[in-house]
Amino acid sequence: MSIKHERWMAQHGFSYENEKVKEARFQIFKDNLEHIERHNQEGKHTYKLGMNKFADLTNEEFLAKYARSSVPSFKVASSNQSSFEYTNIKDIPPSLDWRDHNAVMAIKSQGSCG
Repeated sequence: MSIKHERWMAQHGFSYENEKVKEARFQIFKDNLEHIERHNQEGKHTYKLGMNKFADLTNEEFLAKYARSSVPSFKVASSNQSSFEYTNIKDIPPSLDWRDHNAVMAIKSQGSCG
C-alpha cells in the first residue's frame, strides 16, 4: 500500500513537510483507496470510483476547501406560466446513452470548479 501512495505522490507532485504529516496523509489515502475498491467490487452502482489528486484528503477537508459554502438561489417560475409538453412523439427508446452520440465530454479535472 505504501508503494501505491509513493506512486500517487509522484504522479500528482506531492511531498509532505515531515514524516508525521506523511504518515497521517498515508492513513487517509489508504482509507480512501479501500473505500473506492470496496465500492467498485460491490457492483451496486452504475458508476466506478477512482483515485485522483484529492486522495489524501478526508471528506471534511475536501468539502471545507472545495465545496461551495452557499447554494445559489433560483427564481421560481410564477404559477401562471404553462409547462412545456412534447406532442406527437413516437419511437422513444427505453434508454439513451449520450456517450454513444458524442454529446458529453470525457471526465476531466475542473480544478476548484468541481
